[in-house]
Amino acid sequence: MKLLFISSLLMINFFSYSQKKDSTNGPILTMLSEVYDYGLIEQNQNGKGVFYFTNSGNEPLIFSNIKTSCGCLVASGWPKEPVLPNDTLFFSFQYDTKRIGPINKSITINTNAVNTPVKVVRIKGRVVINKTDLKNYLHIVNVGDVPFGKEINAIFNLEAKPVNHKTSFTHKNDIYFNGSLWSYKHGDIISSNFQKLKPNSKLSLTVKLKNIHGNVGEFERKLVYNINSEKELMLIIKGKYTGIPTKKIITTSKLKGKNIEKTQWLYASDKLIKRIVFLNNKIIRTSIFNNGNFVKDIKD
Repeated sequence: MKLLFISSLLMINFFSYSQKKDSTNGPILTMLSEVYDYGLIEQNQNGKGVFYFTNSGNEPLIFSNIKTSCGCLVASGWPKEPVLPNDTLFFSFQYDTKRIGPINKSITINTNAVNTPVKVVRIKGRVVINKTDLKNYLHIVNVGDVPFGKEINAIFNLEAKPVNHKTSFTHKNDIYFNGSLWSYKHGDIISSNFQKLKPNSKLSLTVKLKNIHGNVGEFERKLVYNINSEKELMLIIKGKYTGIPTKKIITTSKLKGKNIEKTQWLYASDKLIKRIVFLNNKIIRTSIFNNGNFVKDIKD
């Protein structure tokens, strides 16, 4: 009985070993790496890469198909002939780096491998724009007092630098000021000089403005420029508008019989410039003053 038990146990172990041995027969696809990481790669740079693999089995490995997850990734060069046991080969791929942003793609490999007949490997990284960057994106200039009617220039000194992506990229692109995103309603900005800025160089950007508002006191104007960068350039102009005409209106009303007479007194910089008389909301007389002195009446 004991001998029969030992014989049965030996047969079971032999059968298990045979099954395990049989399961390893055939071609085995072993990838040396299952992920290809570009890291940071510049736009329009060469996106070519390779995947290495070994046939770790004991029979020839045959590739039937390789397909990619999108048209931006093309695979080529996989073996058309059977790969013999213990041979190490590679296939190539090309990623289109004109698209800015993260890379997260895959390649599906179909073979006769007994371990993984369908194998998926991945491509990752990030495409960054090949551009020149500014050292500062916020600039503030105080132009001081601006008398009424005077034009002044607000000058902003900009400086370009190469973008540092922690790699030794070479940046040759100029910065272009593609226009302003600001919606301006004050009307006192006359012009600004849009110029291109070369890498590692400086530029004086001039914004011309004019005091058309008179003695309104302190002001602040914000200009946001859209440039070929990942950020926006903000220029802030501060100052103080002085001089005429700060306008002030004083209105008085009184009854004249059954009618209502209303008078409006218009002042600029505390000097009377005009007096308008209404009768039942209709203008009957306008008096003109110069620096507070009466000039003439205009009757309607």
